[in-house]
Amino acid sequence: MSLEVLASFDGVLNRVDSLCQHAPAWRPAQDVVPYLRRVRNVLSQTETQFNDNIVVALLGGTGVGKSTLVNALLGEQVAKASPIRPTTRQATLYCSNGYSAKMVGLPEDRVAVVHCSSPILQSIMLVDCPDPDSSEEENLETLRAILPHCDVIIHVTTQQKYKNDAIARELKFASVGGSLIWVQTHADRDEDIRQYWKQDLEKDFKDVDKIFFVDSKKALEDQLAGKPLDGDFARLIETLASQLPRIGVEGIRRYHFLDIAEDSLCNVLTRLESSRPSLDYLESKIQEVRDTFFERLIEKRVTDLKDDSHQWERRIRSETIRQWGTSPFSLALQIYGSLDALLFGSLVFRARSVTQLAVLGTVEAARKAKSWLSERQSQFLLEGAPVDLWTSDEQAKHRAIISDAIKSAGLPENDFSNINTQFNLVSEQFLIASEAHLDDAVSAIAKKNSRWYCRGFYEICLLVWIFLLSWLPLKNFFYDYLYKGFINDLSLPAPRVERVVENGQTVPIAINYRTTVLYPTYVYIVTLIWFVLGTGLLTILFSRRSRRGVEKYLAKLSKQWEESFHSDLIFESEQDEIRRAHRFMAEISQLITDIQKDKKQLNAPGLSRRKDV
Repeated sequence: MSLEVLASFDGVLNRVDSLCQHAPAWRPAQDVVPYLRRVRNVLSQTETQFNDNIVVALLGGTGVGKSTLVNALLGEQVAKASPIRPTTRQATLYCSNGYSAKMVGLPEDRVAVVHCSSPILQSIMLVDCPDPDSSEEENLETLRAILPHCDVIIHVTTQQKYKNDAIARELKFASVGGSLIWVQTHADRDEDIRQYWKQDLEKDFKDVDKIFFVDSKKALEDQLAGKPLDGDFARLIETLASQLPRIGVEGIRRYHFLDIAEDSLCNVLTRLESSRPSLDYLESKIQEVRDTFFERLIEKRVTDLKDDSHQWERRIRSETIRQWGTSPFSLALQIYGSLDALLFGSLVFRARSVTQLAVLGTVEAARKAKSWLSERQSQFLLEGAPVDLWTSDEQAKHRAIISDAIKSAGLPENDFSNINTQFNLVSEQFLIASEAHLDDAVSAIAKKNSRWYCRGFYEICLLVWIFLLSWLPLKNFFYDYLYKGFINDLSLPAPRVERVVENGQTVPIAINYRTTVLYPTYVYIVTLIWFVLGTGLLTILFSRRSRRGVEKYLAKLSKQWEESFHSDLIFESEQDEIRRAHRFMAEISQLITDIQKDKKQLNAPGLSRRKDV
C-alpha cells in the first residue's frame, strides 16, 4: 500500500482520536465519544486488511439463484443449488488454496471455506451469503457479521424479488463503504426488468448504469462444454476478473474505509445537531441578559454624564483654551473657570479673624471635596453596577432562566457565585473604553469650537465690547485729562481762579483744568461692571454651545458603545462551552467534507455506490 494512502488513513484516525480526546463537557458530545471510539476501532481493523484479496459477496433473496451463479462464476459445480427452499443457510467462502476466513476478518464459526482452483479466484474471493428474507434469525445475524468485511456486493435478484423490502433494508446498511454490482438472473424464463429496477435503485445509489441480465445455468453449461462466454455474463466475468483487479484492493478498500468513516460521522453529527436548538436557546438567553445589562449600563452612563454638566464644561473649556492658545477670549475663559478661586481669595483677603478664616477654609474644603467627588464619579460612575442596575428579583429571575437553559442544553451546571464579579469587571471595562471615547468627544467639540469662524465670532464680540466700553473712559483719561491737561498747563502759567460766595463772603478758589474734565470713579466702576457682565454673557453663550455639542455627541457615543462594546465576560464560562460545542460540531463537519473530497477521487467506473449521506 502506498505511503499516501496510509497517511490518508492515519490522518482520519488521528482526527477521530482528537475528537474523542478534546470533546467538550457538553453532554451530547460526551454521549457520542464512546461511539466514536468504536468507530475508530472498526476503522483500525479495516485498515489492517488492506493487503488481502478483494472479497466479493453475493446477496439476494431466497430462490434468486445465488448458488447457481457461484457455480457459473467458478466454472464448475461447487455450490449446492435448489429452487424450492432456502439453500444458503451458512455463509460459504470460495477462495484459492492457502486462504482462510480469518485472514480476511470473517468469523470462522459462521463461514464454511471451500478451496477451488478457478482462475477467477486468483484476484478475488467469493462469499455466498445467507438469505436475508428467510424466517431464520440466525441467517440475519450471520449476514450482518459478514457484510462489513466485504469489499464488493453483487446484488442478485429476479423479476419477482427486485422489490423485496427485507433485502432492501439489509442492502441499505451493507452498502456503507461497499461497491455494488447489480445482477438479474433467470434470463432464460423471466422478463428483463432492469429499466424498472434502475428507477428504484437510483433513489439511493449512483452509477446504476450497468445491470447484468444473465442465465447462470447456460453459462455454466457453456463453460463445461468448452464454449466461449458471451452476453452479459461474459461482461460480468470481465468486471470481476479484470476490472476489479485494475481498480485494486487498495482503491476499493480505501473507499470502503472512507465511506464507513463518513457514515459514522454523519450519524454522530445528526445526533449532535438535534441538540443544537438547546444550545442556541441558552446562547440567546445569555445574550439577552448581556444586552439588557449593557443597555442599562449605557443609559446610566449617559444620564450621569448629562447631569454632570460642570465636568463636561470644565474639560471642554480646558481643551479649547489649550487649542486656542493665548487670546483675549481664551483669557476670559480662564478667568471664568477660576472665578470661584478668585472669589475665595477675595474673601480670605477680607477676613479679619481666625474664626472667619476657619469658616472660609471649611467652605473651600467642602467645595474641593465636592468637585473631587464629582470628577471621580465622572470616571467611576458604575462601580456598583450590579447593585444599581439589577434588583434582587431581576437577578434571581435571570439566574433561574439561565440555570434552566444550562440544564436543558446539557452543559456543566454553575452556581453563579462569581456573577457579580463578572458584572463589575464588565462595568470597569466599559468605563475605561467610554473614557477614551469621551476624551475623543471632548477633543472633537473643542476642535469644532476652534474653527476660525467660531473663534472669530467670540474674539470679535469680546474686542468690540471692550472697545465700546473703554472708548469714552480711555479718551477722557488719556486725551482730555493727560494730553489736554498738559497743553493747558503750558498755556496758562497760573491756575484759573474763581470766586465763590460762602456765608456772605466771596472766597477765591483755584480751579485745576484736569480735575474738571476727569470722570468720577463710579463711571469706571460701572464700565468695569458692564465689562464683566458682557464677558460673562459671552462665556455663558460659549458654555451653552458646548453643552449642546455634548448632547449631540452623547447620542453618537451611545450608539457607538452599543455597536463596539461587547460584554463577553458575563457568563464567560458558559459561552466558552457553547463555543467548544459548536467547534466540535464544526470539526466533525469539516472532517466529513474532507472525506467526501477524497471519495470523489476514488469513483471506479462500472461499480455502483450509494449516494452521499
